[in-house]
Amino acid sequence: MRASVGTLAVLAFILLTFSACSSSPDQPEGVFTVRNQAARNLEFGNRYFERAEYEQAVRFFQLALRQNASVDHQEGVVRAHNSLGKVYAAQGDPEAAERSFLLAHTLASEIEYTTGQLQSNSNLGELYLALERPDDAERRLLAAEAMLPRNATTPDAAVVYHNLGALASRRGAFDTAESYIRRALRINAEAGKVAEEASNHYMLASIYSRQQRFPEAIRAAERALELDKSVENSRGIAADLTALGHIHSRAGELELGISYYERALSVEAALGRHRQAAALLNALAASSRQLGRENQAAQFEAERDRVLAGGRP
Repeated sequence: MRASVGTLAVLAFILLTFSACSSSPDQPEGVFTVRNQAARNLEFGNRYFERAEYEQAVRFFQLALRQNASVDHQEGVVRAHNSLGKVYAAQGDPEAAERSFLLAHTLASEIEYTTGQLQSNSNLGELYLALERPDDAERRLLAAEAMLPRNATTPDAAVVYHNLGALASRRGAFDTAESYIRRALRINAEAGKVAEEASNHYMLASIYSRQQRFPEAIRAAERALELDKSVENSRGIAADLTALGHIHSRAGELELGISYYERALSVEAALGRHRQAAALLNALAASSRQLGRENQAAQFEAERDRVLAGGRP
């Protein structure tokens, strides 16, 4: 299995190299070594990823992959595969994401690159959670946690704790879930990682909402929104607004829920994210129907169908 995955890694890289666009993305002026150029391109890719500009992010991550491979910088290749996997997951291509994360894990294991193994295990765990594969998620996340130093307070530790909290919440172990999320929150708050801190508050809102602790859920989601807006994290803002729509709707405040759904839809439309926009249009139709607004519900459903057919939201 290791040999076959390794072979796939080589083939995937060859295909990427010879099918990639011949023009490289514009880069700031300056002279760097190849490894430093690759590191900078990973940074540029991350910036585009955070702004949900996924095509640009992929271009920079692919460039970093080629540069690292050209000087046999294997750790950099691992980082590039992990970064590409995150973009593919965000674009709604879980198969490509899984391939990238597995390639990263296989290579990291071969070169005994612990950080790369930890990150790819955590990424796979998060992906499997999204795919409703909790057993696979648990296996990967526990493997990642086992690689952490005792009482770790690193950014990687925060990510692992957050994902373990999400897994525990999915299984209804809410006390355990909150404990993990608060560990991640302390690390991110002390490190000044605002977007990650917002993500922790978002998960707390989800935990509270699932327990029907709606006032606490609303406060947590509002805090997440405040933090995401402070760093202009568009993807986070859309998720926070959507969460507030869900929470208010579940609490019986349908009008307020609709207001948040509409705000979230505006953000998703600006980002051009069709699947998320369609889900919001579904929620708007359902809320409108609960309020007896059949015509409005039908309009939202028609718009949903148009978006799913390829129209821009």
